Amino acid sequence: MKHRKIVIIALIIITVLVASIILSGCGDSEATSDSDETLTMQVTRGNLMTTISSFGTVSMPNQADLTFGGGSTSTVYTVSEVNVEFGDTVKKGDVLAKLDTASLERAVEQEKADLRTAEINLEELYEQYSNSAIADAEAAVRDAEVSLEN
Repeated sequence: MKHRKIVIIALIIITVLVASIILSGCGDSEATSDSDETLTMQVTRGNLMTTISSFGTVSMPNQADLTFGGGSTSTVYTVSEVNVEFGDTVKKGDVLAKLDTASLERAVEQEKADLRTAEINLEELYEQYSNSAIADAEAAVRDAEVSLEN
């Protein structure tokens, strides 16, 4: 197997060498020696420019699903203002539409009210706990005084 590979490689190398010798000898040496014209150009630095042309079609879907931060697809928001028209060019950061935030603001106010109610309930529980603890401590003191007298 190794011997066969060596033979094949040697034949390829010999073929390439023979072909290059034949091709280098086939050149027209008279035509190159008779030519007295020499083309000289000055080398300068510059920008290389190229233009690429292409034909094709770019298409966009007729509609797209927009999400507005909530992440939940069951939440419905109302768009109050659209700042672009069909065919307008937009760039990153442009405000395309604004949402009606009235319902969101009402929800925030409701949550603030719920928080305040929870804080009041917590304060009442602290007061109730501390009042009953004081009453229990006073009763224990009275019991201790009665026991001491007995």
